[in-house]
Amino acid sequence: NVLVSAVRDAAEQIARQNPAMIESLVRTLEDRQWPVFRRLALHLLRVHAEAAPALVAERLTDRGLFDETDFRREYALLARACFACLREEEQRKLLAWIDEGPDVTGFEERHSQLMGRQATEDETSRYVKAWQRDRLALFGSALREEWKRRHQELTADVGPAEHPEFPS
Repeated sequence: NVLVSAVRDAAEQIARQNPAMIESLVRTLEDRQWPVFRRLALHLLRVHAEAAPALVAERLTDRGLFDETDFRREYALLARACFACLREEEQRKLLAWIDEGPDVTGFEERHSQLMGRQATEDETSRYVKAWQRDRLALFGSALREEWKRRHQELTADVGPAEHPEFPS
């Protein structure tokens, strides 16, 4: 914890003193082996998003980051803070991924292991709706009206998102 905090604080201080170094800092962190450095890179981008809007858009439209639970919290916070700043086609890309829904294979396997039976269609449908609701919840008021309505419908079906930035 102390080492991670020190790296985060040092990166933030460098970025504050020289915003032109954001891209270099992010890439240096991402080049490291451990996932915690990728998480720090996403955090740094969120805190200094105005200094690297192209890099923010690149990370938010990276399907691997979108799907990866190891980076979910930092990705979600970056999405919440910066979705409104994305170009319309970038927003549409994220919304299309949400519209497609999740790969339900992992859900069905976990359900089978925990419950000792296959998931029903209703259980799988509820999982998909909750997944979509959680991702739409990140964008809040930045959503266009049609997506706000969709989020409201999903919330009515499966309840409100409690902590959409966490993977479980």
